[in-house]
Amino acid sequence: EAAACGVEVYYWRKANYEVDFVMLKGRKIVAIEVKSGKGRRNFSGLKLFTEQYKTHRVVIVDNFGVELEKFLETPILEWFA
Repeated sequence: EAAACGVEVYYWRKANYEVDFVMLKGRKIVAIEVKSGKGRRNFSGLKLFTEQYKTHRVVIVDNFGVELEKFLETPILEWFA
């Protein structure tokens, strides 16, 4: 779906910090972090990324943010709206 909509998808890492998915459409950046389980929620990678890059939206996929099923059912371009 990303390729069909002109969305580029990347993984970002700097030292021990990471963001699971970075989507780019034009000049808009959407950072996506996917968490599983009930363990400690660490968003240090997202924090560093959003400090370094102007991010249009941050999406956290887990039981407390956007549930996985909803994330997968949402058309990709809606994350850029």
